[in-house]
Amino acid sequence: MLSEPVTGATREEGRLLSSIVAGLLLVGYNYFGAYQQGILFVVLLMNIINHHIDTVTEKRMQKERRARYAKREAAGDQ
Repeated sequence: MLSEPVTGATREEGRLLSSIVAGLLLVGYNYFGAYQQGILFVVLLMNIINHHIDTVTEKRMQKERRARYAKREAAGDQ
């Protein structure tokens, strides 16, 4: 369920961050939680968090692309 393409993170950095956060949430929930099936709550939380992770990684990638494009344009003008 965590790696399903519809609700999972799409970028490689997002998938890595998503799996780290899911692992930490699962360990924390199993250690401090009251229920045996903590993975169900972690999957629900990660479905919400993955959208935000995608938004952050996409903005970062767009900023890097713009910087590369501006650098290439500046080099082409000389």
